[in-house]
This record gives sequence, C-alpha cells and structure tokens, in this order.
Amino acid sequence: MLTSFGWGVILTILFSFWVTYKIGQRQLNAGKGGMGCLGFGYTFLVVVCVIGMSLGGVIGIGSSIYTKAKVLMNGASYTSKVVNYTSYDSYDSDSGSYTTMYTAVVEFTTNEGDVVTYSPSYSSSSKPTIGSYIKVFYDGSTNKAMDFSVGSIVLFIGSLLLMTVLLFVFFGILLFAMNYDMTNYKRIIQYVGLNIFIPVVMVLFDGLLIYAFFYGNSVPWFVSVLLGFVIVVLTLGIWGYFKMIRESDIEWVKTSTGSWSGNPVPKKPKTKREGASNARKKRANE
Repeated sequence: MLTSFGWGVILTILFSFWVTYKIGQRQLNAGKGGMGCLGFGYTFLVVVCVIGMSLGGVIGIGSSIYTKAKVLMNGASYTSKVVNYTSYDSYDSDSGSYTTMYTAVVEFTTNEGDVVTYSPSYSSSSKPTIGSYIKVFYDGSTNKAMDFSVGSIVLFIGSLLLMTVLLFVFFGILLFAMNYDMTNYKRIIQYVGLNIFIPVVMVLFDGLLIYAFFYGNSVPWFVSVLLGFVIVVLTLGIWGYFKMIRESDIEWVKTSTGSWSGNPVPKKPKTKREGASNARKKRANE
C-alpha cells in the first residue's frame, strides 16, 4: 500500500509530465518546432527535478516554520541554563581543514515543575559557556521547544527566504508552461530580488560579522582589526545600496545572448498627467 510520500512522488511525476507537454506546446506555438523524444526526455528530467525540489523544499521548510510559529504563539517563555554541549568536526572542502562545531544542551523547569532538556537546532564554532542563559519557548502540549537567539533568528529568516525563492521558481515554471506572458513575472522577480532579497541577505551577513566580532572566539588583534574594517565597509555599502534603490531605478541592458546588466539611473519624476491618472485610478478603486 502506497504511503502519502509515495502518492506525492507519483503525483509529482505526472504533474511534471503535464508541464513538460505544455512547454512543448508553447514551443510549437512559437514556431520553434517540436522537442523530439530526446528533447522531451531531457526537459522532463529538468522539470521533475526542479518541481520535486521546489515542492519538497516548500513543504519541508513550511512545516518547520509552522511548527516553530505554533510553539512561539502557544508556548510559554522560560529562561534555560546551558548545562552541557555536544561537538562534532565539520570538514571544509575549500580549505581542506576541519572545524569543531558545538551545540549547547540546556535545561529549564516548566511551570508544572517538569525539568526539560533541550538542544537548539543550530551549531556554532564558538564553545557554549556553561552556566549561561538562553531564552526558550516551550509548548507542553506538543513537547516542542524553540530557542530565541541570534542563531535561531538567522535560521528562521534564512528558511523564509529559501522558501520564497522555491515558490518563485515553481510558479515561474508553471506560468511558462501555461503560455503566460513572462514580462510581469520578470519585473516582480527583479523588484523582489533588488529591493528585498539582496538587502535582507546583506543585513543578515553584516549582523553575523558583528556578532562574531563581539561574541566570537578569541583571535589575534590584527584579525579583529581586519574584521572591524570589513564590518565598517559592508555597513557603508549597505547604506549606499539602500540609498541607491530609494533614489534610482534599474535599467536593464542586454549585453549578450541570455545575459543582462542592471545599471542604476535616476528615477523619473511623475508628470502631472501621470499624477492625475493615478489619482483617478485611486478614486475608482475606492
């Protein structure tokens, strides 16, 4: 008997087959000819991989976010104490070296008098301090806990960003297969990427550097100076980027086949006619 996972795999394959067929129809309608058996098979392989990863990632990440949000809303807040930690060696293929990663083990007592042991879902190269305190939320009805720290916040925001990207990829393929005009989709992607995604990633990265500067492992003084310099430069760069997207528009110029370059240009002031048109539209919507 098939499980829900098995049915999900079958439905994903059937849906991917239909999407591949619709992409082939779009290509025929555009006068580019049929894909052929080999082209259809290659396109189907790409589509099923992208859709499978997109849907699987959205379901997995969405379920994790839902669980954490439910704990945050229904759970009680406690101050937990770090009583121990676990460690493991993480291999860096770029440098060919190992880094010891640590995961804290905390304990707290619930309002009912139960002692709960909990480990956060993230690890750090900084060794946890025994006896330090971490704020956690705990839902006794589900025995689920969530810590409220810099690492968990970064992980939560990163999961949201990844889920948003996967959703955009999924709907992009679906709209393309349904023969929709992709102009508005591309505009939305450009706006979200330039005005939301890139700024959030830059601020998160800068925040992690600041956290490492104040709370990271002990390093030589020149490393701290270099890190401080990078933080200052990155912070100024973030400020300049926010100023650019507030005062400028991005003009996309095609540099070669399949390659585009975005250049900031001053925003065009609205003319009186555009302002009157927008006012009429606003009154009509009201």
